[in-house]
Amino acid sequence: GEGVLLNRLKNKVVELNLKNINFTGGIPNPESIISKSSIFVSIQTYNNYPSQSLIEAMACGNAIVASDVGETRLLVTEKEGILVQLTAESIANGIMKLLENKEACKLIGENARNKVLEEQSIEKFIEYFIKITS
Repeated sequence: GEGVLLNRLKNKVVELNLKNINFTGGIPNPESIISKSSIFVSIQTYNNYPSQSLIEAMACGNAIVASDVGETRLLVTEKEGILVQLTAESIANGIMKLLENKEACKLIGENARNKVLEEQSIEKFIEYFIKITS
């Protein structure tokens, strides 16, 4: 994206001498990139549900690393991803588990895709929003 932290992130990349980091800005068709990845990290502070970007990543077959907060488990369980605490160590460990076991990563990604295809719909979102506003 192009949020307020963009310059800080760019400076951090330079400071840490990181390679292969691209800042693309807003992307009109994010699925064109997400469909090429295998891991998606969603580390929201309060809730990952109903995160549209998380659902899109799951639909593209990404294994998920998500913060275990709020109603995240309505979308991601241990079957579709790795639930982590909001610490750098916990997040890094979750990512490393998936990177170190490609077959498990692929299976978890397939589970994530299947869950979204079977359980997520506009009707389900409408029900959820009616429930939280009632």
